[in-house]
Amino acid sequence: MLLNYVCFSLLFVCSDVPSMSLTTPQPIPNNFEISPIVSVPETDEAILLANRRRVLALKQQIRALRYKYFSSNASAELKAQGIQQITLMTDPLALAPLAEELAPCDAEVQQALITHLANQGIPGQIELARIAIYGDDASFDESAALALTEPVSPPVIQILEDALRSRAHQPANVAAYLANTLNVTELIPLLITAQVMTSGDQNAGTATAGGQGDIAQIAIVTQRAYVSGLIPVVGDNAGAFQPVVSILNEGVVMRVLDAVVIEYRTVVNDSLIAMTNAIPGIQAPECQWDLNCWQAWYNDSYLPNLGTALPSPGSPNPPSTSTGL
Repeated sequence: MLLNYVCFSLLFVCSDVPSMSLTTPQPIPNNFEISPIVSVPETDEAILLANRRRVLALKQQIRALRYKYFSSNASAELKAQGIQQITLMTDPLALAPLAEELAPCDAEVQQALITHLANQGIPGQIELARIAIYGDDASFDESAALALTEPVSPPVIQILEDALRSRAHQPANVAAYLANTLNVTELIPLLITAQVMTSGDQNAGTATAGGQGDIAQIAIVTQRAYVSGLIPVVGDNAGAFQPVVSILNEGVVMRVLDAVVIEYRTVVNDSLIAMTNAIPGIQAPECQWDLNCWQAWYNDSYLPNLGTALPSPGSPNPPSTSTGL
C-alpha cells in the first residue's frame, strides 16, 4: 500500500509531472461502466524508481524514530521530543511512511500525526484520506476522516474513486460517506453503481470445464438394488460366484452449477440519497435501489442542470444515517 501512493506525492515534488484533473462528466451508460472521474497523468518510470528509493530510506529513518521516542517504556519527555520530530517531516514523500510506521502508536502520537498531516496541504489530505478508508483502527481512522477539508482536490477524489470501484465493502462504504460529507458530487455516478454488487460463484462449472464441479445437488429418487454382475470365486475342489450389487436411482436429480449473490450496500445508498437531497434546484429522485431509475435521473435531470445545480463550496451535506467508519 505504501508505494502505491508515491505517484500522488510526485505531483507535488516534481514540477515536470502534470497534475491530476477532473474529467468532463459523462452520462451513465446502459452497461453501468463508469468512465474515470479523475484523469491520472503518466509518470516517468525513472522518476518513480528514484522516489521509491527515497521512500524506503525515509521509512527506515522514521522506524528508527519510532523505536527511539515511542517505545512502550518511553518517558513523557522523550515522547514529547519525538512528537516535535514529527512536525519537522514535511517532505511529501515522508507522509505515507510516517503514517504507516506511527499508526500502531498510542492515541497521543496518533493525534499528533493527524494534526501534522492536516497542516501539510494536499499531500497531507491524500494521506488522511488513505488512513480514513483503508486503516484498521476505528478511532484513528475517524480522526483522519474528520481532518479532511473542502474543497477536495483531484488526488483525494482519485482515492475515493478507487475505493468506490472496489469489491471490498468497507473501503466503498467509507468512501461513500466521505464523498457525501465533503460534497464530492463528481462521484455521484460511482455512488449509483456501487450501491449494489452482483457476484457469481468463481468455482462454478463442471470439472471438465476447469471448475470445481457442482456446488450443490438435490436428489429426489427411489433407490433399487440389483445384481449387475458376478465375480467367480475358486477354492480347493470348489467354485462359486460372488454377486456385484449396484443401486438404480429412479427420480429427479437437480444440479446447482452456478450461484449469483446480490449485495446491497446500505451505507452507500444512504450517502447517495443524502447527497442528492442536498443539491439545490433539482428534485431528488425516489429511486431507492433501482439503478435504472438513478441512471435516468442522472442523465436526464442532473447532467443538463449541472452548471447551476452544484452545491456552493463549503456547504456541508446532511450526514448519512450510517457512517460506515
